[in-house]
Amino acid sequence: MNRRKRSTVLSRDDIAELEAAKDHAKALGLELNTHLTFAPYCDTEAVPSAPDIAAAFERVLKHVCMWVRRHGVRFTYIRVAHSSDDGAGGNPHLHVLLHLPAKHRGELQAALTAVYGYTVSGGVVAKVCAGTDRRIRHESGYWGSTFDYMTRHKTQQAFFASRSTWRASRRDENGRHRGIKCLFVGRRWNVSRNINAKARQRHDGAVIAARAERRVAAERQNLNINLDEAA
Repeated sequence: MNRRKRSTVLSRDDIAELEAAKDHAKALGLELNTHLTFAPYCDTEAVPSAPDIAAAFERVLKHVCMWVRRHGVRFTYIRVAHSSDDGAGGNPHLHVLLHLPAKHRGELQAALTAVYGYTVSGGVVAKVCAGTDRRIRHESGYWGSTFDYMTRHKTQQAFFASRSTWRASRRDENGRHRGIKCLFVGRRWNVSRNINAKARQRHDGAVIAARAERRVAAERQNLNINLDEAA
């Protein structure tokens, strides 16, 4: 992992990989239906160092991973890092879209609040809520799914190539939409191992092999039937 890599948006390849991972999770019966927002630096104006941010994000992911597994659920997620949209990199925070039955959301919220507490304004540092694949109206006025919201900082090419309806932008002095830059230093996104590119390739290979085995078995059965009839 390159902790010093600087980026301001998600590329077309980034979006394609995230969409593929999300779709694969659904195909496995592990729909990404819970949204976690982790904002440990929202009360400070200083921009923390990249290693500190990475450590904080890894800590909460490990915490959630252990909690989810203890409740008999396979930890399946995609995650995207954000920061303030002024380009300065302030308030780095993490969005995680994971699989978790709705009945466990309140328990996870309580467990995370007990560890990470509240912000100065009284909100929780780690907020758990329902995630959806449906496109609904966000409080910002845009329409989109939870995935669209998490991946809204993207290039124009990524926007046109994806299935998303949402790209964070502002109108300039000429009335043209300009994409909003969201500076982040470190690994901007990641997915769990069971839905990454290698896992998807293994799964596709296993599906193809299983189909071939069924085809061979069917051909053998037909051959035996024909031999029996000939006899």
